[in-house]
Amino acid sequence: MSEHFLKVGDKLYYSNEESTAEAIKENIRPHGVNRLLDYIDETKRTKAENVEHPGVPMVILYAAHELTPF
Repeated sequence: MSEHFLKVGDKLYYSNEESTAEAIKENIRPHGVNRLLDYIDETKRTKAENVEHPGVPMVILYAAHELTPF
């Protein structure tokens, strides 16, 4: 994906594993980084990929903040 999903200062981060890990390491306090990266690794395990959808309706929202003249 070429569109960034996070901008901190002038640095853009993208929606891929490497860029997300970089964003976490560079912008989260050191004591929380390992715990968060461990959680990301946990979600990549095979068991997480084989979870069945419970049949609950899902809505995905996406928003961006854009300056307007008003």
